[in-house]
Amino acid sequence: MQFLQTVSIKQVLTEIKKDTLTNELYAEQEQLTREIEQFHFQMHKSIKKTDSTSQEYQLRKRYEQEMNKRIEKKKGIEFRLQQLERLPIGSEITSGQAQAIVELNVGDPWPDTEQPLEVVVKDGIIEQFRGK
Repeated sequence: MQFLQTVSIKQVLTEIKKDTLTNELYAEQEQLTREIEQFHFQMHKSIKKTDSTSQEYQLRKRYEQEMNKRIEKKKGIEFRLQQLERLPIGSEITSGQAQAIVELNVGDPWPDTEQPLEVVVKDGIIEQFRGK
């Protein structure tokens, strides 16, 4: 009988992977900066069109909430960049999970959930299976 089992995917940190992750994080940071600038511009444009101070207050509050969300995301990315910089080459980074089909027959031992299956990937190539 076949069962689904969750498998952890781990990436081995190489120079190539580190550069790729760093570039992705910087690109995400730049995108957030552009979004913040766009919200700032839209906020001022919308405020000029309003008549009352209560509308202005509500508009400003709504735009500032959106800008603050993106500022917090940027801080999170900055933290991840710092952590990535500190990681030595060869470290393993958890990069997600997948489902695997496991074939079990009568008399087989039940898979140990304390020792989950792991797939180790290095530069896009499966390097190792662990835990079976």
